[in-house]
Amino acid sequence: MTKAQWKAIYDYCKENGYAKPYELLSELKAVNAVDRQASVEDLGDYADGYDYDGMMDYLNRELG
Repeated sequence: MTKAQWKAIYDYCKENGYAKPYELLSELKAVNAVDRQASVEDLGDYADGYDYDGMMDYLNRELG
């Protein structure tokens, strides 16, 4: 995962009340947006590109 993707994850968590990225991951698993075996580091593979906007687009689409 790129630094830009990490920043997007932390910003999304802050803006949406998730204390830690693992809570965000749990929510993504609950809505079947990621594989049940996925880790936070794997979220980069699900994003719409390797930049900040791609990760934010993915998170907003899946959880927005």
